[in-house]
Amino acid sequence: MPLLHGLSSGDFVPALGRFLGSASGLSASVIARLTEQWKAEQRAFAARDLSGVDYVYL
Repeated sequence: MPLLHGLSSGDFVPALGRFLGSASGLSASVIARLTEQWKAEQRAFAARDLSGVDYVYL
């Protein structure tokens, strides 16, 4: 996931604190777990089968 690559867990605390309304519960282990979850979700999204879907674009 390009947006997560190269960021330290400390980089997420200010951003997620604003998004979630609090910095509580944003330990390094929580950030690592969330990052792995988001990477897994991104891999599943990128690998989904689109063979039965028609997209119209301009």
